[in-house]
Amino acid sequence: VLGECNSARIGELVDNGLNKTKCTANGWEYPYGTLTDSRDNHVYRTTEIAGRTWMADNLKYNGSDVDESLCPGLAESNCESMGRLYKWHTVMKLPENIDYSQQQDSTQYLKAQGICPTGWHVPSYEEWKDLANAIDSTVGSYSNYNDYVGFPKMLSGYISETKVATGYLKDSNFRSSTIFLGASTTDHSYSMNSSARLHASSISGSGSLSLRCIKD
Repeated sequence: VLGECNSARIGELVDNGLNKTKCTANGWEYPYGTLTDSRDNHVYRTTEIAGRTWMADNLKYNGSDVDESLCPGLAESNCESMGRLYKWHTVMKLPENIDYSQQQDSTQYLKAQGICPTGWHVPSYEEWKDLANAIDSTVGSYSNYNDYVGFPKMLSGYISETKVATGYLKDSNFRSSTIFLGASTTDHSYSMNSSARLHASSISGSGSLSLRCIKD
């Protein structure tokens, strides 16, 4: 789609069918935007896909309103490069000891800010689905996610309820705001790994996953 990125094309922006990719001295790269979280001054890359703005990095926020967060691979040094991992109730800023799946209407959590920066919210299952469909219709290979459309994989895995690091350096697992009604321990999530595209998954809400916020 993009053709060769050579010295004659450096600086050129090319439509890749989903957004635009820039030819640089290092090859094709996505021209990321930036978001500065005023709460802790962390700076995140952002990406524009299908008319929506997403964080291209995993959230690192660990303020006083976060009751628990863990680091990928249970190694503190990984939090800076790969972001932190959170339980569902933590992401949503809700009390832990309530069975939210027994409520009649999960749409009340749509566009919930949760622990996202101001002006951003926890993406719903449908927002993840729209993102995955948009990328899937354009990108033929998982390896192109980073180069073409600016959605890096960051294989941070997740931490199970029993504090076992699972899928570290193999998978990315992302929280959504959507829960399975009637399923007390499971929420809708999205995952991707080194051989698969972004796809729907279900992981215990008591496990700790990455969070990428979406702009309101």
